[in-house]
Amino acid sequence: NGGLITALNPGSAKFIFTSSITGCLSDSNIQIVINAPPVVVLHGSNQLCIGQNAQVSPTTQGIWVSSNPSVLSVTNSGYITAFTAGVSNLTFISSTTGCSSSVITITVNPKPVINITGSTEICVNTTTTLLPSMGGTWYSNNPSVATINANGIVTGISQGAAKFYFISTLTGCQSNLSATITVNS
Repeated sequence: NGGLITALNPGSAKFIFTSSITGCLSDSNIQIVINAPPVVVLHGSNQLCIGQNAQVSPTTQGIWVSSNPSVLSVTNSGYITAFTAGVSNLTFISSTTGCSSSVITITVNPKPVINITGSTEICVNTTTTLLPSMGGTWYSNNPSVATINANGIVTGISQGAAKFYFISTLTGCQSNLSATITVNS
C-alpha cells in the first residue's frame, strides 16, 4: 500500500489505486515492464590459479563488474584475469535493460611455494631435496640432466642444469620454476 512494486517474473503489469477517502479508482494506464535478468555463463571452472584466464558470457551489450578487482579483473568482453589469491563475485549489467545478472563466484588459488632445502650443486648420481615433499606432482624441465621423484628428491643424471616445478593435487595450480640445480660430472 506504500506504492512499492516488487518484480517477481518477467512480463508486464498495470496497477490501480483505490482512494480510501473517496473510493474512486485511478486509471490503469501506467504499465510496468519487468525484464528478465541477463543469463550469464562461466566457460570453465570457478577455481582459477594466479595468472590464469577464463571467459564469461555474454560478451556484448553490457558491462561486467568484479566485486574484488585486486583478486581478478574482467573486461566487458568477459575476459577474466586472476591476479592474487582470494574470492571475487562477477555480475553482468545489461546496457539494454539495466538489469543485473545472478552472481558468478570465482575463487583464485595461490601458486604452490617451493624451496630447495639441499644444495643447488650436485654431482651425477647424487641428490638434493626440494619441498613440498607431498600433496602434488614434481616435474623437471630437463629430465636428461636431473630427475625428481614424488617426495621432492632430485637425482643428478648428467652434467648440466635443470629447474623444477610442482603442481598441487588440491588446486591444480603450478608453482614458479625453482632456482637452477647444477649437476657436475
